[in-house]
This record gives sequence, structure tokens and C-alpha cells, in this order.
Amino acid sequence: SNPNPFDENEDKEWKRYPDFENKFIENSYQNQEKEVELNNYKIDFTRNIQFDKQYRYKQRPVKRQIIDISNYVRQERFCFPEEPLKSFANHGKEADLYTSWFIKYYEIADTGYKNLYPIAEFAAQGILIEGKLLNQEFDAHQTGDELKCCKSDEEIKRCAARLYSVESFLYKLLNQTLINEGMSKIETLGPLCHLLNANMYCDVSDKEQIVYRGANLTDGILEEYKNAIHTTIQWLSFTSTSKVRQVSENFGNTLFIIRLHEKSVQSQFDLSSVSYYPEEQEVL
Repeated sequence: SNPNPFDENEDKEWKRYPDFENKFIENSYQNQEKEVELNNYKIDFTRNIQFDKQYRYKQRPVKRQIIDISNYVRQERFCFPEEPLKSFANHGKEADLYTSWFIKYYEIADTGYKNLYPIAEFAAQGILIEGKLLNQEFDAHQTGDELKCCKSDEEIKRCAARLYSVESFLYKLLNQTLINEGMSKIETLGPLCHLLNANMYCDVSDKEQIVYRGANLTDGILEEYKNAIHTTIQWLSFTSTSKVRQVSENFGNTLFIIRLHEKSVQSQFDLSSVSYYPEEQEVL
């Protein structure tokens, strides 16, 4: 991922491909194909080079390396970056994007999280649109296809949660949009928000537990949290936490210790049983 990937004087920084792309690349390699095509680039297995399909001189080296995901923790997922201008809102504020979508599609949305297939279709279509805008069409197609293959409401809910756990553009885009209150994506991301909410409001915990999340806070945002002591606040995005303290405490300059009281908080979901990364012990 270096700016100049062929500069021998720089320390090499390697970046993983997204999960769906990784699986496709590995399958092609195991089938002894000479090259594989993804989005706007190709990978030449013989030369270990990734190159742009239109401008072949735009190249990067690639390497095949086995990673033990049981020891792999994703910093971006369990640690707030410091870029957002605001980290939380006052308690009671609904995410405008989802609320606006729910009101607009009230007839199909207000079903008690039943009859979800039409919403899964809308979600798949929205993901394809966003994937095309970001040149992430391969991941978008894989995600949409998995959603559309589901037959029951329970399968749709669990599939949406599993797809949210995948390392891809989707969870990053969704949360960035919610944090920045991006109203232009109501049609494309609203249905996915509904499917994720279906998991959280149907998974009521029957016992108290503690979860953790790291953060890299600026002095300004840290001061906002200090001023909010003894008040109730609300994070604006879907927030990944872990039941394992070590997953979060090594990232950033702040550790949130969150106590989920017995049956007092409905908006939570334990992803570990459906996650692509069960060792992260994620609670959404």
C-alpha cells in the first residue's frame, strides 16, 4: 500500500484484500489460473503483480500469505478514529437516515421485523449502487447475492448481520454515512439499517455483561465526553464492541468500558455466532 510500491528504500506496508475478493483470488490461484480479474484491475499470478486494466503501467506487487484470523483484530472496527467532527449526539436523537427511510416506506417497514424479503431486495439493490460508485462492484455483488438467496425472515436477519461482519467497504461506508448524517443515501443504505436493527431489537440479553471499545480521541472530542458526564449520550453509528477487553484496549488513547444491564438495553446483538471473525467476540 506504499505510495511508490517499488521503492526499495521504503519499508513495505502490505494491505489485505477484502474478504470476498480474497476468497475469489485464492480459489483462482488454487485452480492454477494465470490471472484473475476484479473491479478495475487484474492480478498476474506468474509475476505477482496487480495492474490496472485500462492503464497497465499502474502496477503494484502482491504476495500470498497465510493469516491466522484467530489472532487478527481489525483496528478500524473496534476503535473510533479521530476524524469525525462529532462522536455522539444527545440521548433520544434517532439516526436521521434510518428514521427518514422508515417513514417513507412505512407500509413495508412497520411489520414487526417480519416479511423482510422485499426489504432484503431493496438492501441488495442499494448495496450494488454504492459498490458501483466506489468501484467495489465485486464485493457489492457478492453481498447482494447472499441477501437475495435467503428464504426466511430469520435467515435474512442473520445474513445481514454476517455480511456486516465481513471486512469490506460496506460497514465502513454505512457508519461513515450515519456519523456524518448523510441524507443522500436514504434509498441505498436505509434498508440495510432496517435489517441490522431487526437483529438488535429481537436479541434481548437476559444477563448483564461488559463490552469494550477503543477510541483515538482528539482533545476537543475528549472534552465533549468529560462535559457529558452524568448525562445520557448516543453514538450515531452502528458501534462494534467486544466482550474481550484485549481486542479493544490496544487501539487508540481511550478505552470505553460499557455495561449492558439485564434487559434494560434492547438495541444490542451478539455477532459472534454468525461473524466471519468469531474470535473478535463482537457485540453490535
